[in-house]
Amino acid sequence: MVWVEAWAKSVPTTRAALSAPLLARDLKTDADSKSSLKSGALCVNLDDAVPQLLAEARHLLQLGVPVPDGAAALLHAAPRLRAHANALTAALATRGAPPP
Repeated sequence: MVWVEAWAKSVPTTRAALSAPLLARDLKTDADSKSSLKSGALCVNLDDAVPQLLAEARHLLQLGVPVPDGAAALLHAAPRLRAHANALTAALATRGAPPP
């Protein structure tokens, strides 16, 4: 299955997205400022490719298709990753927007 092999080659790239901080400031452009970047609100910085990879790996395993070790490791860590992302999202929602 060619598409499974192509998917398996994309796993390291998706895992690399996890090296970015999970909590980040949302950078927005400000046309009135001399600087093009203005500090925005804090946000959870979880790349959309990570949950997608988790879902695809889970479905492939249900079909009996082996997944790469990197994807299996992510599946093993998924509950902890989701818990951290959900906790940060809830904390940011209850805290409100911080001052810039």
